[in-house]
Amino acid sequence: MTRLCIDYASFDDYMQHALNSATRRKLRKKFEATARASALEMSITNDATSVIAHVYPLYLQVYERSKLHFEKLGRRLKSEFVTTASHPRREKKSSILSSPLN
Repeated sequence: MTRLCIDYASFDDYMQHALNSATRRKLRKKFEATARASALEMSITNDATSVIAHVYPLYLQVYERSKLHFEKLGRRLKSEFVTTASHPRREKKSSILSSPLN
């Protein structure tokens, strides 16, 4: 069994002792930019009909960026996606995309 030893009292302690100053600076800038960004909204739904037109183009963007490709899901995704999302046997209720589409 592999174990990860994390001997730091806090995230700040980790940053101070495990990361060099350049990495800490980059992280601080990213954290500041994140704090200025607008809040994210998340919701869980069993009917993706209202959002499928927005979800599928996002799926295609992620697929095209990926270096590793499996089956590319086509437009048939629309009807199957909505049907699968409301299937009572899906394992992860918080993630519509985690359920199988065939």
